[in-house]
Amino acid sequence: MKPGRITEAIAVGVMSPLRKLFLEWVMALRHLRDTASIRSKLLTLIFSITPADRAAVLIDNILLSRERDGAAPAVAVDREVMDRVLKDGSPILTHERGRPRLCIPLDAFDSRVGVIYAEASDSGEPLDNTHLHLLTGVAAVAALAFEHASFIEQLQAQNSRLK
Repeated sequence: MKPGRITEAIAVGVMSPLRKLFLEWVMALRHLRDTASIRSKLLTLIFSITPADRAAVLIDNILLSRERDGAAPAVAVDREVMDRVLKDGSPILTHERGRPRLCIPLDAFDSRVGVIYAEASDSGEPLDNTHLHLLTGVAAVAALAFEHASFIEQLQAQNSRLK
């Protein structure tokens, strides 16, 4: 689909709501040049396309977590799951200990830049393979955006030091 037709398809409702949401998110990433904005936008998308009650993004050893209602408490993430994904690079969907959760690596080029973590309550809709696959696709795009923004931030810091 040509760029002009993408906007047209969205306007006339040809795209499914999920595709529309994903496309809008990808298009918004083009304008974000800092990692904090990308983290925030990524958390918003996670809550839009999954039944997760809590989510977190770990990038460069910085963990940003949030609850669905927008609160930013200290989410008790499963560090064991996160560490396993960071080490092995394989996405995980588990319902161990009665807590449905998933964790997906953020890989850009030849490096692992972090992970996406999402957790749902027992009582709600469970996280499933559909959510795992959706977020795996999201992670591929997000990882490249993080790498790009991180590079820009490093160049800006270096430029400031040289002035």
